[in-house]
Amino acid sequence: MDEIRIEQLRLYAHHGYFADEKWNGQYFEVSVVLKLPLQDAGVSDAIANTVDYAAVCEYIAAKMTEKTFDLIEAVAEFLADSLMDQYETVQEAAVEVRKPDAPISLEVSYVSVKAVRRRHLAYVAIGSNQGDSKALIQQAVDLVDQDRRCKVLEVSPIRKSTPYGGVEQEDYYNGVMEVETYYEPLMFLKCLQEIEIKLGRKRKVRWGPRTMDLDILLFDRMVIDSKELIVPHPDMQNRDFVLLPLSEIAPYLRHPLLHKTVGELLEDVKESHMEMPAGVRESHTASQRGYVIEHKELPEEAKAQHKGNEPAVTVTGAAGNPQNNDSYVYRGKNKNILTKKF
Repeated sequence: MDEIRIEQLRLYAHHGYFADEKWNGQYFEVSVVLKLPLQDAGVSDAIANTVDYAAVCEYIAAKMTEKTFDLIEAVAEFLADSLMDQYETVQEAAVEVRKPDAPISLEVSYVSVKAVRRRHLAYVAIGSNQGDSKALIQQAVDLVDQDRRCKVLEVSPIRKSTPYGGVEQEDYYNGVMEVETYYEPLMFLKCLQEIEIKLGRKRKVRWGPRTMDLDILLFDRMVIDSKELIVPHPDMQNRDFVLLPLSEIAPYLRHPLLHKTVGELLEDVKESHMEMPAGVRESHTASQRGYVIEHKELPEEAKAQHKGNEPAVTVTGAAGNPQNNDSYVYRGKNKNILTKKF
């Protein structure tokens, strides 16, 4: 991918583990590599089609003095995350922070830390069968989206399914969400596990009841086989309650090991736990991507109001049934995504 490089931007700041470093301050050198498509800028010769590197330098300078950190690891992380937040076309940000005057008794030119953060695409299964499951699922989606290193791009319809794994328990509500994240896989797993705990998850019985279950199904096209995490999810190909909602938001996604699309995997599932919807599936978005709603007929008011990038709005009542209390509300960080509110 194309790159913009900024080398050794020299800035004075007050970062350091020792009190005198924070009090007196010192010079740091910041180098940045931004990966993004630049062919359009090269062909058009228009600055609007690139990232203004002068503006990037000013942005880094402001961020360097916005907070004070003990570790240059934290400085590099903060700058990388901030650059990804600020410039949506940037697919990867590599930030090296050099400390020429590090408090080391031996002769050394400098010490440095380099953080590389990139946009990953993850698919996460959501399930609950304890408490107010629909409300808990909405809370889980919101908590993921509120994390500065995550952005929920799309959520499947949430439907009921029978239990899987032979443990007698209540029926589940299941769905899948598509998430863009700067987290690397294990940190993303940690983020999801913290949300599970916050929503009351207790790990007692395998495949047993739970208030919230968040499973990473796919993470880019990575194959991970570690003690902490296995990706692709090792049993996703056997679970219709995973594949059906996944097929509604990413039907042509291909399993990196089985080399079959999600739709093809769904056709091969032998054990049925989720009923195939009889109603019409419609994808309603207020931008290029949005949450998917399962509803036989979307209210006319909602149809009229989700065509553009209007501000947040709630529409209550379904067409032909004024007593129906379904409501639809724009959600997401940009307030331009339409989803069903339970």
